[in-house]
This record gives sequence, C-alpha cells and structure tokens, in this order.
Amino acid sequence: LYEKIDVEQFIKHLQKDHQWNVKLKEKIKDLIMEKCHGAFLFIKEALWHLRDYPNASLFDVFNHKEMRLALSFFWNSFGIEEKEVLSKIALNQDLKDFRLKPAIEYLLLTKIITPAFNSYKITIPLLEYYLKEQNKFTFYPEIKGKDIVLNGSYITSDFSKAERAILVFFLQSPNKLISRDQIAALIWGRRVNVKYSD
Repeated sequence: LYEKIDVEQFIKHLQKDHQWNVKLKEKIKDLIMEKCHGAFLFIKEALWHLRDYPNASLFDVFNHKEMRLALSFFWNSFGIEEKEVLSKIALNQDLKDFRLKPAIEYLLLTKIITPAFNSYKITIPLLEYYLKEQNKFTFYPEIKGKDIVLNGSYITSDFSKAERAILVFFLQSPNKLISRDQIAALIWGRRVNVKYSD
C-alpha cells in the first residue's frame, strides 16, 4: 500500500497526464483516499467511474461492477491463511490460532492490517466492507458436481487425478477416521495389492 503523498501524486498523474478530465472536489478526493487507503487498483477504478459517470453517487463510485471485480481480484490474490485472518478481523472473530501467525505477520508487513487494541484492523475500509458483505466465508474446499471449489474459485485442475480422488473422499467423510488401506484402495482400486506398500 502506498503513502498518502504517493496517492495524491497518482491521482494528479491520472487527472493530468492521462487527460482523464476528472474534476474532483477535495471532499471526494479525500473520501476516495480514505476508502481505498493507498491501494492504487481501487483508486483507479473509483476515478475511472467518476470520469465515465460524472454524476454518479458516492455509493456507485465504490460499488460499481468493475470495482467489485477489482475487489474480487485483490481478495483472490491472498493465500488461504491470509484470507482467514482478514475474514476473522472483518467479523471480529478470535485470531489466537497459532497457525495464522505467519499470515498475520505478512499482512502487517504489507500494511493490509494494523494493530488495534487487542486485535487488528484492516487498513482498507473498502476491502473490509467487501468482506462484511460476503455472507459466507469458507476456508475449506467444497464439492460442486465434479469440481472442487474454494472461496468461489474452481481449484479442481490444481490436483492430480489421485489427489482429487483423495480430497473428494476426505470432503465426503467429515469427522471420520480414514485408514491408509481405504486411501490405498481409492488410489489403486483392484491393483492395490500390487501397487500398495509402506
């Protein structure tokens, strides 16, 4: 994320050098800077919308289709643990899970979050609003037909045929103990006695 002075330069650059002819009142510029907090991707989308729709409401400036796509793109650039941390912060949930510590450290270094009281705060209000709007947060894959989906993204092709079979089996058997023999039979079928070994 960029500092305020860099954001101001970026806005001036878009207004003048790119001849966007976007006339911004100081109040609107400050609001864009506040909501987007140094994320150039969101600032550019807000200005683009104001350029194309000069009479747009402030709600539309931050909620139009392209902005939602930019937020989705930004959100999907995070790893699973980073998404979990951001979602928990947005929903005011506990972050004491030790496995999330590296993700928290990364998000602090990138200034996506900052310390706040006994927890953390998302520094980009637009991102926090986006996350709160998402009614469903999943941190584990789901099966949809023949596909494996994680947070709305299809991840089926990320796995080999054997890996997919095992993952689907795990997902279809929540809270059940699965033996090595079951997994071996799943992978090798009738050839399990020939192929399977310790």
